[in-house]
Amino acid sequence: MCLFNYGLLSKTILDASSLEEEIRKIGGNLEKEILPLIELAKWSGKLTESDFAVLKKPEPSRGWQCSRDLFPEESLATIRSRYEIGDK
Repeated sequence: MCLFNYGLLSKTILDASSLEEEIRKIGGNLEKEILPLIELAKWSGKLTESDFAVLKKPEPSRGWQCSRDLFPEESLATIRSRYEIGDK
């Protein structure tokens, strides 16, 4: 929880229930930049283990590079279909 003083009479307490509303009140670039991050954090907090694709380990002699062959074949179909319907 964060407590901010805005002048002598006003106090704002930021917690999970007030954060988005207070950011909307401030508006501008803060709202534009921070609200998508809050949405992403809320979405990621709801993920379960089955929502993740576990990648294969790359060859030890090769630097880490993301490539198709690191993904298990069954994960690719799921990821592709979710991407095509606009799912995060």
